[in-house]
Amino acid sequence: MKEKHSGIRLWTTTAFVFGVLAILGVVSLIAPSEPIEMAGLTIRLPKASSLIADSALHARINVEDQLAAVGQTMELSPADSAAMSRKAARTDSVRRVERVFKMSEGSLRFPNEDFTYLFPVFEAMMRADSVEVGVIHYGDSQIESDRITHLLRDSLQATFGGSGPGIIPLWQPIPTSTIRQTLTDSVSTFYAAGIMGRRASHDRYGAICQMAELRGKSVRLNVQSRKGQGRWKSVTAFVGNVEDTLVMSVGPDTILTPPAEGLQAVRWRIAPTNAFEMSLSGKADIYGVSVSAGQGVNVTNVPLRGADALFTSKTNNALIRQMMRQTNTRLVIMEFGGNALPMIDDTADVDRYAKRIGEQIERVRSIRPEARIIFIGPADMSVKVDGELRTHPMLPYMTRALARTASKHGVAFWDMYDVMGGENSMLAWAEHKPALAATDYIHFTTRGAAKIASVLWRAIKMNYDYMLLRKRTEEDNTPAEQ
Repeated sequence: MKEKHSGIRLWTTTAFVFGVLAILGVVSLIAPSEPIEMAGLTIRLPKASSLIADSALHARINVEDQLAAVGQTMELSPADSAAMSRKAARTDSVRRVERVFKMSEGSLRFPNEDFTYLFPVFEAMMRADSVEVGVIHYGDSQIESDRITHLLRDSLQATFGGSGPGIIPLWQPIPTSTIRQTLTDSVSTFYAAGIMGRRASHDRYGAICQMAELRGKSVRLNVQSRKGQGRWKSVTAFVGNVEDTLVMSVGPDTILTPPAEGLQAVRWRIAPTNAFEMSLSGKADIYGVSVSAGQGVNVTNVPLRGADALFTSKTNNALIRQMMRQTNTRLVIMEFGGNALPMIDDTADVDRYAKRIGEQIERVRSIRPEARIIFIGPADMSVKVDGELRTHPMLPYMTRALARTASKHGVAFWDMYDVMGGENSMLAWAEHKPALAATDYIHFTTRGAAKIASVLWRAIKMNYDYMLLRKRTEEDNTPAEQ
């Protein structure tokens, strides 16, 4: 007699599994979009569209392919590149470069398609063989540790000359990749914006939106280059509200600064070096110390962790104006937007924020009319949506709104979100090996920042090369003197 098999046969199991999947499929089709409250519990049923979207998330962009594709859109064809060196073809090449500006997602977007917008900046930098030209890069925590900024600085100084980290605070709360900086004693430090520390009871913040109060003690500031590129030849301390004689020394040179309320710029010319020590004793506000070659391009990094870009409404604009004049600031980069997103729920919130950004742009313009402005939109940011990490729902609209605001207020715009690859690209950057973004799905790693900065520099350099091409074309078309 045959023994009967006990248990569930394979076909029964298979039929059960497919039956359950079919039921889930029907449920997903009819499931309401809002969560269901039942017995004190909140139940969220998946929609079929979300299941399809979730599977699409796994087919993420390839970061290297994305950056290569962006790079290709910024290139001229070999024929066009060759034509640029031929007088007869240069006029056509100018038009082709302008088409690249209009079409490439990696290019700067210029107000009213004015591709000459940055020309005054480049012309000033080309004449910086005996003077300094300042660049200030304001941003949120995305540029902490000199990320992004240092590659721009290195590239600008390699092209136009100069060395040094620009203006640094007396107390550096976040170590940077550029310099090693120590202070022998603590000082009261205040911040105009962000979440790094206390606000002062006044608005005496200079161009780096940070100030230190020296109140009768003596401190020594030690600064040393981490990279050793270029030699420093000039040190300038920006001080104000001096209550009694302020004694400052760099090396053997001591300078006595008399009491005064307004800004005083105290300069030392030093032998070429990559390190120095400054001693300070007295009662005064310290707004920063500029370290440079005394000529060429001087690029300052101003990270404001947690800031939403509305910092100029909390600062002494007259003081910033004086410091920007002292450093001959000709380019201001503003990189913000990400920190506003957690407080934004809908397009109306975005529109209000974009309007305030426009006000900040106008305030910067009024502080330093000689400067040009580049506004950089936020990077992609992943947040939990229905249990899945996805691009913040308002970020694409935020980027478009900021681009419109930049155009309306006549400044250049650079779309970091598009360059990264758009929606859900941050996931790919974070999962890249090695990682190009942190596991918070907000910040770049050092490698990721270098990659994004290289595209930004390429966009700026392309406009500089375009200026040189236009100048040669104009010379071609200028009649020779008889």
